[in-house]
Amino acid sequence: MTVLGLDSAERTGYAVVVRDHGGRERLERHGTLTVRSAADVDAAASELAGAGPDVVAVEEPFIHPRNPATGLALARLLGRWLQAFEGRGFTVVTVPASMWQPATLPGVTQRTRSAERKAAAVAFARERFNVEVGEDAADAIALAVFVARTATRRAA
Repeated sequence: MTVLGLDSAERTGYAVVVRDHGGRERLERHGTLTVRSAADVDAAASELAGAGPDVVAVEEPFIHPRNPATGLALARLLGRWLQAFEGRGFTVVTVPASMWQPATLPGVTQRTRSAERKAAAVAFARERFNVEVGEDAADAIALAVFVARTATRRAA
């Protein structure tokens, strides 16, 4: 199973993770993209579609009551990602951070502070795939691993 994970924001982290039938995971691609417009999303989707993912996983935005405008902007961006990939025939799932982080990142719980969650994702990418990446790509890597593992379990 090949999963494209997207940590959606203006600086979007992306990762392509392949999980084979033996449960071994391989990181194929990772990085960040600057996304400011629908055209940026469409261009990125065209490029990333070449990885041939079985599923595209996008992190759902967290809407904080103190800053709803940011949540609204992220929700619009999520809609653009959905439209871009579904329009190309890909299966797209959305996953809240509150689901994938505790299940994938050692020591992370619902109450873990944001900075600690980001550090845990960077450590996960380093320990699991021996890569040094920033927070955005690290989140995308961990999200893709979570979806690959849960989708593989459901298919079994």
